[in-house]
Formats: sequence, structure tokens, C-alpha cells
Amino acid sequence: MVSPLEMSALQTPAPVVSNVEITTDAGSDSTYHLSQQILVRVTFDRDITQSGEIRLALLIGTDTVAMWGNQRTTSTLNFRTHVRTSYMDNDGVSIAANALTLTGGATIKSADGTVDATLGLGSHAITNDAAHKVDGSIVTVPSVTDVRLGGSGP
Repeated sequence: MVSPLEMSALQTPAPVVSNVEITTDAGSDSTYHLSQQILVRVTFDRDITQSGEIRLALLIGTDTVAMWGNQRTTSTLNFRTHVRTSYMDNDGVSIAANALTLTGGATIKSADGTVDATLGLGSHAITNDAAHKVDGSIVTVPSVTDVRLGGSGP
């Protein structure tokens, strides 16, 4: 005989990743600079429950950067990191198909909590995204576009 919990697990399909997207804008030069934030959103094909900290590995040049995420909506996980001086990637950041991992007992499950999510990114992995380059050696300086002096003239 199958218990109600086992029956639910048999009927509930595992959530799978349906989209991976870098949601921040790297600016007109497509490059993130020192201290700028990089945000990544991982979306599942159905609602999920999540516990603990989830890790997403972002490849910046030759550095693998751990992005930690524990904020979520019903079907998305959000990850963030900030550009450091050692980060350099002239051809664009990458996110491998196996970049999403669970740490220390963390879980991602179906909304009813009965089925573990499939963590592979599959075809949603990102390879050298040229719209998201990184140069941690450059500090972005605000530009001045207009200067007006008060007063009554010369």
C-alpha cells in the first residue's frame, strides 16, 4: 500500500530550471566595474520551497565566484555578488550547467515539499556572455554633464 505522502511524490513532478538570467545592466560598455553588483535569477518551471543557503558558481575569467542566494519568490532564486579588484573577464561571465548546488543540508523541493528539484541548468547555462564583462581594476566615476553658476553675471 502506498502512503499519501508517497502518492503525492509519485504525482508531483520534480521542479526543473526553466531560465537563468543575469538581471543587472553592465552599462554602455557592457562591463561591470569595481564594487558594482551582479545579480542572477534562476527560475524553475513550477513553484518551489527552499531551505538553507543555495550556491551558484559564477565564472569570472579564471575565478569561480560563489554567489549565495536565499531570497526567492514562488519559482525563482536570486543570487548576488560584487565585483572585486581581482575580477577580470574580457569575454563575459559564464554559469556552468552544474553551477547550482546545495550546501549544508539546504534543499529545493516542489511547493508541496515532497519532491527534490532537479538542479542542473541544462541548456540554460551561460557561456561567455559578452553583454556582461568584468573589469575590477576600474572604478566607475560619475560624470558631470552640466555646471551652472549662480549670481547676476560677469
